[in-house]
Amino acid sequence: MRTDIGKDLLELLERIPACQWVGEAPYCMYFYVKNKGHLPPQCHRCWKVLIFFDDEAQFERMAETLMKKGIASRDMMTGKLPWFGDMIINGRRYPYKTLPRAEGGMLIVIYVMGEDSETRKNEVHRFFRNLITNEGITARVFHRHAGRYWQDMFPELFGKRLEDYKPFYREYYDVRLKADRLSDEEIIKRARKELTTLI
Repeated sequence: MRTDIGKDLLELLERIPACQWVGEAPYCMYFYVKNKGHLPPQCHRCWKVLIFFDDEAQFERMAETLMKKGIASRDMMTGKLPWFGDMIINGRRYPYKTLPRAEGGMLIVIYVMGEDSETRKNEVHRFFRNLITNEGITARVFHRHAGRYWQDMFPELFGKRLEDYKPFYREYYDVRLKADRLSDEEIIKRARKELTTLI
């Protein structure tokens, strides 16, 4: 990809925390890797803790509990979705997002990054499991590695062949195949459009 166009877009993506656009902006993901040749630094050793709510009332109870305890800011429930913010858990800051689930209900995704992310993701998982039990909130907590969107778009970065790859998130694989046939100008246009909905 030509490096003389879209330089400002690349600089913007490097300033915004990756967890705010990875997954939400597939053309930005494609543009970034095609220019840099690797994933954003924050995406290495990144785990996500997922909290599923089947109805919004239970999500609201969780949000109110987090805000009352000073774990999340008071605007957790007032921003447009997906909403991005930070939580303070056991003295550490974690980026998170909240978004509606396609099948109904809500989802909170907390990102755990850094050298000790494997240990801390267990701590965050345990923290929310205990909070749910103690507060009587109905929700389910899971954790998983955060690189699957990237793998489904760029399997070759994970030691797999693009030609016979079987993606889990098909939409990212399809964007890759489509973007490979687009001009640099069209990719940048689509990436810019994605960012306008997020920032």
